[in-house]
Amino acid sequence: PLGPGPAVTAITLEMLAALGVSAVIAVGIASRLGHEAEPRDECGFVIDSAVANESVAHSYGGHLRADPEITNLLRNELGYTTVATFSTSTPFRLDAEAALASGATTVEMEAAALFSVSREMAMAVGLAVVISDTTTPESWQPADSTEVRDRALALGARCRSIAETML
Repeated sequence: PLGPGPAVTAITLEMLAALGVSAVIAVGIASRLGHEAEPRDECGFVIDSAVANESVAHSYGGHLRADPEITNLLRNELGYTTVATFSTSTPFRLDAEAALASGATTVEMEAAALFSVSREMAMAVGLAVVISDTTTPESWQPADSTEVRDRALALGARCRSIAETML
């Protein structure tokens, strides 16, 4: 997901399930949570779980974990660390202290819905994200948009190759 939000994510997964899709590798962007706005080396993560701060995930049973096999495959193939994320449908109203207190490393909009809906639809799902910005309790620092776009496109291509090995 590149920002459609939890409702569009749910609708898309429902439609894919109706078409017989049984596994999905999603690619998205996320903000890195921290107490400092210092740049870090990591350019992306594999998301293995979510804290839901939105209603769609709860409507689908609230299962907030990615498929462990796809998660391990993504972690091994991409070399990214696995982390938890804080999913919210109102990122510009984010309580960064609460998000940090949840233990999440990133914040985004779709992971909780992605995991909950996929579980309800009996689909295996994995999620890899590139970092688009840094959010702290005091500030928001966007990354260079061209770099983010290029990293997201490269990640999408890598994940497509990984998905093709699953066929």
